[in-house]
Amino acid sequence: MYDARFHNHIGDEYELFKLACPYYDELQNSVGDLIKENFSDSDIDEIKVLEIGYGKGATSATIINSDKRVKLTAIDNEEIMYPQAVKSLEHIDKDRYELFIDDALGFLKKCQSDSFDVIASGWVIHNFLNKYRLSVLKEIYRVLKPGGLFINADKIEVTDRAQHEMNLKWQIEKFEVYDTIGRPELKKEWTDHYLEDAKPGRALIENEFEEAIRSCGFKSFQILKRWYDDAVALIKNS
Repeated sequence: MYDARFHNHIGDEYELFKLACPYYDELQNSVGDLIKENFSDSDIDEIKVLEIGYGKGATSATIINSDKRVKLTAIDNEEIMYPQAVKSLEHIDKDRYELFIDDALGFLKKCQSDSFDVIASGWVIHNFLNKYRLSVLKEIYRVLKPGGLFINADKIEVTDRAQHEMNLKWQIEKFEVYDTIGRPELKKEWTDHYLEDAKPGRALIENEFEEAIRSCGFKSFQILKRWYDDAVALIKNS
């Protein structure tokens, strides 16, 4: 199991992260946009998508709405997120998705090989410690169908360390918005969270991420969009 990192105020009120992230919606929506773009000419009857870490359900919604053929299986190990995701998705036909409270690696190991067309994630993979993350990436490769897509919209730090430090400083300054709404505890928790993200052994750095991806067997790694230390990666297994 990987460590739970959203069991406090920032998990209970995750939607307030938007206040400190001006491109929040654009990053989330990019996941659905890529599914739509890559499957628009496909004649398959069903697009099976696994989402790792559904959180509040924002990425889940954009995935489901990307194509009427999408059938979403979504997992998250944080129980505090489940009711938030249920509420976010209450307007969507329940036949279109299933939500599970489960550990990412444990769930993937229970999946059959070549069973999903897409595996997607929004702001999740960076939370994993490196050893656990590599195990997850190996399972993602196994579980994806040939020609499948791994879409990771995430905190993928720039390789240049000086630029990363400037990006981190920019983001921490954005957390000052929580002082203006009388929520200094959110400022502290998000700041601590981001400082932990940047530590050796956990930091998801672009060049190291690509190296890990290719070591698992993936053939293609592209950063399609970037905002400071956040980015959208499109990864293919063939």
